Amino acid sequence: MCVIFGWDSKCMMSREWIFQMGVHTLPRKDQQPFYNVLVEDGSIRYAADGKCIHALTEFSLQGQGRIGHL
Repeated sequence: MCVIFGWDSKCMMSREWIFQMGVHTLPRKDQQPFYNVLVEDGSIRYAADGKCIHALTEFSLQGQGRIGHL
């Protein structure tokens, strides 16, 4: 689980990063929303919309307290 805390309407990373992370192999490639997410393990990642499953329920991230819901 993760929490979205920012987003870009398309991937704003470098071509090198796009190829290194395999974004060019996704159906919508870099032409889809990308989200800044706080993951439950405490890491921060940049995730493609096509790789996310959007939860509509409230949840807590371990050690982060109550986050909220949509």
